Amino acid sequence: TVRFSAAPNPATSQLTVSYTYTGKAARLVIRNINGMKVYEQAVQSVQSIVPVQQLSSGFYTVEVTEGSERYSLNFIKQ
Repeated sequence: TVRFSAAPNPATSQLTVSYTYTGKAARLVIRNINGMKVYEQAVQSVQSIVPVQQLSSGFYTVEVTEGSERYSLNFIKQ
């Protein structure tokens, strides 16, 4: 079972993304409400600290993709 979470929600300066990391190549992407990619990084551990202070306030989606598997959650940037 994959565990995937993002906190705090709403976020102000950083978002902590926790994911059941299997050691396979995985990518973390943040998309704005229009679906445009605004941030991307490789996932290399069970927890990733994502700086979000540069994002405008609003609704976003954080997603982790590992091969053909994709997991996503919505969050608010204040």
